[in-house]
Amino acid sequence: MTKSPPKSTIKIKPSVVTPAGNSFTYFLPKSSSSQTVHVKTAGKNGVLEYRKPHSFIKANFNKVNKLKIHVTGSLPPQRILRGVDIICAALEGGYGRHNLWTSGLAMKPAEASDLARYLLSRLALVTSCLLRNANHALTIKPVYAHVETSEKAALSFIIGGIGSYIAAQNWLRTGGDRLDLFLHAGIYTKAVNGIGPLVNYSSTSKKSPDYLVYSEKKDWHVFESKGGSIDDRWLRIVQGLAQLANLPPIFWVGDSPKDVKTAVCVHTSVDANKALQITIVDPPSKNDEEKESASIGLIENVCKLLLVLEAIDQFRGLIDNSRIRHAQFGSLTWMLGDSVVFEELVVGLPNRYFDNELRIRRAIGIYLAAAEVYSGSENVNEFVEKFREKLIAMRRLSGDISSVRVGWLISSYVSRIREFFDKPNFLLKTSLLLRMERISESLIISNEEKSMIPSRPTRATLFTSGGMLISQRIPPDAPKEDVSYSNR
Repeated sequence: MTKSPPKSTIKIKPSVVTPAGNSFTYFLPKSSSSQTVHVKTAGKNGVLEYRKPHSFIKANFNKVNKLKIHVTGSLPPQRILRGVDIICAALEGGYGRHNLWTSGLAMKPAEASDLARYLLSRLALVTSCLLRNANHALTIKPVYAHVETSEKAALSFIIGGIGSYIAAQNWLRTGGDRLDLFLHAGIYTKAVNGIGPLVNYSSTSKKSPDYLVYSEKKDWHVFESKGGSIDDRWLRIVQGLAQLANLPPIFWVGDSPKDVKTAVCVHTSVDANKALQITIVDPPSKNDEEKESASIGLIENVCKLLLVLEAIDQFRGLIDNSRIRHAQFGSLTWMLGDSVVFEELVVGLPNRYFDNELRIRRAIGIYLAAAEVYSGSENVNEFVEKFREKLIAMRRLSGDISSVRVGWLISSYVSRIREFFDKPNFLLKTSLLLRMERISESLIISNEEKSMIPSRPTRATLFTSGGMLISQRIPPDAPKEDVSYSNR
């Protein structure tokens, strides 16, 4: 009897499901002896350069999926980035405002709002280059390939800041903490309790950290932001790692200096027709320098009031004035407005911000004026003369009071602040005289007040460090919202 031939077996390969969202890749040093700072060597024509940066990363860092800061947690390899995440991240990142805060601008609400509106239009240009692919990942549109080179640099800078903020959220939450304040250089460099050169990474660096992050567990983290082509990723990362070497301790004035908890370099890839990829590399934040000379002491309430004022200006730059309304959430009344820059976006601030705006602008204006004049004055007489001239030029600080009252106020501030000249903690004493601590404590939105905002399944809601509510309607066909990264 003839045997039947064996039946063929067809093996069906299981389909691979690509996780939804943009990818995040994390690297930590392989061991305590790993080199975390690339050394420049001579390249063509003897010019020093970082040679074979990818080989350096591969030799000294491991790709990881877990992180321990306070507790051990799993790092998310993918994340769906909603429109509200992108806008909130961009607003927090400063997007080009780093050196624009002056005493004169603080006292001119219309000009400050116009500047915010201009910067927001640049932000709208960035978002116009983004689209969401079938896998719900944010992708750079093909037209980006034809954008002029200098404009690409600006777009990469802004997108790099967006990636850094979102990476900071992932990083802290995975390690058992949450982001409290995200301070860009335009905020924190104005709040350093001392007069001197721009805050630097170390005594040998001329560059300031991009972002200082303060967490709910009262730790400091530093994030260095890089953006650009995926082909240049490793070179940009080793440049960032060199900047993160020997970070000075950071602290609120009144607390003890302590080393930063983590120092992180974040690269966000920006390539036409490709999804954004975020690469996060964390070298040890060890500091071998003299701590007393290198530490960065920040005046907490100056930072917070600058954040509040930035939120006010951003709010005015975003809204349609004809569609402002008020809403009561708990005991707090909020002013809400529809954005004219971004569709489907509602932004809000508590009424008490606007009720106290003159106090805020006056305090910040006088504080910044004192700092600006003090740094360029050789003696107290020169300081008094320049300070008085600057205050007279800032007549807006007087509100609606008479010119006689203006003269009295100016003389009063000059005579009291001159007493701090050549004394330790000049800026701290100035901030205390201006009652910036009291103003800040009465304004900053508490977590309890944030929790009174009703949550809706059809809306995603976040808050900036300055307390601005950002809410976006969720389309019915949108992927399931990841609420675990809300900073409410």
